[in-house]
Amino acid sequence: MLLPVNLRLLRAMAAAVVATAMLPGAPLLGVPAALAAAEQAAVDRELIAAATSGDLAKCTAGLAQGANVNAVNEYGSTALIWAASHGHAEICRVLIVAGADVNLTNQDGLSALTCAAREGHTAIVNALMSAGSKIDVVTHQSAYTALTMAASNGHMEVVSALILAGANLNAASKKGFTALLLAAYYRHAGVVQQLIAAGANLNALTQTGGSALSLAAHNGHAGIVQQLIAAGANVNAVDEAGWTSLMHAAYDGHAGIVQQLIAAGADLNALTQKGSSALSLAAHNGHTEAVQLLIAAGAKVPPAL
Repeated sequence: MLLPVNLRLLRAMAAAVVATAMLPGAPLLGVPAALAAAEQAAVDRELIAAATSGDLAKCTAGLAQGANVNAVNEYGSTALIWAASHGHAEICRVLIVAGADVNLTNQDGLSALTCAAREGHTAIVNALMSAGSKIDVVTHQSAYTALTMAASNGHMEVVSALILAGANLNAASKKGFTALLLAAYYRHAGVVQQLIAAGANLNALTQTGGSALSLAAHNGHAGIVQQLIAAGANVNAVDEAGWTSLMHAAYDGHAGIVQQLIAAGADLNALTQKGSSALSLAAHNGHTEAVQLLIAAGAKVPPAL
């Protein structure tokens, strides 16, 4: 619940500030200046709180009272960032009209656009881009963009809007994850198809060498595996440990994906850096069906088997 500004209390606080300021050696500070600063801070706080809670009437009233539309809270977030994050489209519109800076970021590097994209608020994303939001701004900690956030959360409409606006399809996070890699990892087949159609790099790799195909194979996403194979993804790409997509599928017992990769021409006898093959990995974990598929396809049987 938002509390009204207590002007009597603010005036008392301002008077105390002035009394302190008038001590010997202290710089002089007039009552009007101290009062104005205190009142302005209170009005600014109320605007941010109203934008966060979705109270359009209080937002409008706060702006009419002279609230700073670009004031920030202790996290560095403006009223617009909070409204965008919570999906308050009309409040966002009012703040933009009032002169909100659409490109300000908080202490985590999140802009109003990245917040709206993360939460899937398509109308707000479009409004912010129309108002001049930078599309590819990155967060501080993970270096995520609006597109990578939307893709990781499966927000197809937002992904479509960002692609149409020219977002960098292959922007990578600090760990090397692109929008396609994230969509593949989190099972968002619709987003994977959007990104493939838009021309995303099918063979981009994470810092540890994982590809969209290997991530999908490892996690058992057969539909996404098929999408990537059909689009021309490299079925024999290896990660830093020498593992291929086939090895991941065999190790985890995803027999259907093993069959898909065999049919796509995966190398049956590739070895990890420790000398393991897809067949030995499947056998080690007792995945009989995967073992049978690999042997039938011509995989070399290690002596130990």
